[in-house]
Amino acid sequence: MTGPADPAVTDRPPTRAALDDIVGYRLRRLQTLWNVHWARGIKQIGLEITAMQGGIMMLIAENPGIGHSALARLLEIEAPTLSQTLTPLVDAGLVKRVRALGDGRAVVLRLSDEGGQAVSRVAAYSRAHENELLAGLDRTERHAMMALLNKALISASKAH
Repeated sequence: MTGPADPAVTDRPPTRAALDDIVGYRLRRLQTLWNVHWARGIKQIGLEITAMQGGIMMLIAENPGIGHSALARLLEIEAPTLSQTLTPLVDAGLVKRVRALGDGRAVVLRLSDEGGQAVSRVAAYSRAHENELLAGLDRTERHAMMALLNKALISASKAH
């Protein structure tokens, strides 16, 4: 036995027009695709780290001996978030927490020998990953995209 037909149900295919003009939806979708692609590719080169962890390793390589607070400020994240993301890298032996010279109470971050080798692969993969995912954009469009993203980040930071 069937009831009356639902007047909202039609035979037309579903649409997503309600989301077409929402930047956040597009950014989230791009981030999801970015992360899925990253995870698959980084595993193929023998590493099991997130894109954020890869970025952290690159920043530690660029700033050996950086402290937790300074690294959190560079990443514009809270210190507890950094610690949560950093701990698996320490546990895997890629990053070392060491006492700072001159201040035995302070702890700084350095890459281990294994981490130093891994970060070279991470940096190379990051460039290849980006080139593959942004292959549809020429150099000018990539620069424009970065400029617009930076402008949006500044605006969003002020609103926060």
